[in-house]
Amino acid sequence: MSQTKIIITLFATFLVVAGVIVYNAFIGTKRNFTVLKISDYGICFMVSNELSFELKKNGFTYKGNKNNGSFVFSKNDFDPEDSITENNGLEFGYRKIKNFRVFSYKVYKEDDFLMMTDTFEFIKKSPLNLFPYKIECEEILKHQPKQIELELDL
Repeated sequence: MSQTKIIITLFATFLVVAGVIVYNAFIGTKRNFTVLKISDYGICFMVSNELSFELKKNGFTYKGNKNNGSFVFSKNDFDPEDSITENNGLEFGYRKIKNFRVFSYKVYKEDDFLMMTDTFEFIKKSPLNLFPYKIECEEILKHQPKQIELELDL
């Protein structure tokens, strides 16, 4: 009799866990996005409702759970310690300093450029750092109604 109770308990536990996984995967809370944009350079950032953000002069900060980041916009060049590559139409630099990941993105507009540096404190696996979109920006703007233009004073 006790063996039957154990099997029924394990089966019921399995059904509850499977139900929670299916609910979160297919039905769970809908993620809404706010798009932060820099129209002059054709750049967008998609900020989900899992993150909070605050606009600053020439940048913004964002955080979620224990992770947080700070984007600063400037006319500086890459740090000499950055590993540089190209991604999504942007020059991309990366370096790690203890728990901080420093992501630098350089975007061009004719003869001018904008450097975007994200200093991201990586404590938990989620949420991840924000990524600037260039190639997809126009399409993102068509589908995301909540948009905020970032003011630059460089």
